[in-house]
Formats: sequence, C-alpha cells, structure tokens
Amino acid sequence: MKRYAIAALVLAGLLAGCSSGSGDSHAPAETLTLKAANMAFETKELKIEMGKTYKLVLENSDSLDHDFAVKQIGVKLAHSTHGDEHGGADLHIHAAAGKSESVEFTATEPGKYQFVCTVPGHEAAGMVGTLVVN
Repeated sequence: MKRYAIAALVLAGLLAGCSSGSGDSHAPAETLTLKAANMAFETKELKIEMGKTYKLVLENSDSLDHDFAVKQIGVKLAHSTHGDEHGGADLHIHAAAGKSESVEFTATEPGKYQFVCTVPGHEAAGMVGTLVVN
C-alpha cells in the first residue's frame, strides 16, 4: 500500500511539472510603447532581447496616419490588432490618426534594424529609428 502511495505522489509531481507551463511560450509579453506625434517618433532607438516576446504599441496622437515598419528582420509574429504586413515589411503596424494599435512579436535574429513610417513623405521628414536586437 505504501508503494502505491509513493508512486501516486511521484506521478502527481510529474504531472504538475508538465502542466505548470515550464516553457516561455506562455510568458506575458513585455510592452513597448512608441509614440508618434508632430511627424516624428518620440523614441529613435528601441532595444530588445532576441527570443523574448514583446507587445509593441504604436500611439498616434497626430492628425495624420502613421505606421512602424521594419523591412527585413527575423521575426515571429504572435498577434496584431491591425495589419501584420505592409509593402513587404516583415514587422509592421499601422495606427490611424488619434488611435493606438499593437503587434506582438519575437525577434529571432540579433542585429540593428531600421524602422520607418512608410506613409509617403514621412520617412523623408525624419520618421526613422533603430531597433536593436541583443
């Protein structure tokens, strides 16, 4: 009888370990907020860690539409509230005037990547920045 009780406890412990979500895939995303106003991104450099999931929120307080696009980046998209792709960009989010939108992603390759607003004329006006993946 004692053997069965010990076996039951060991089995319960193993099952609890399997169901506890030991992987990072269930870890909550860290939120990054990028503000767009007056034809500029408030932050010119975003630093993130490779393999970690982030929720990028684009807050557009301007009277014009803006977006955030990285043309070529190793990335896995988890969830977007508005548009995963735009003009061939691997990572993209669009926010209408006065609105906020978000995208969840995980960078899969380290490096420095340029992000831009792809609305015509906005990149030339200085809506650019760097995404650094460590």
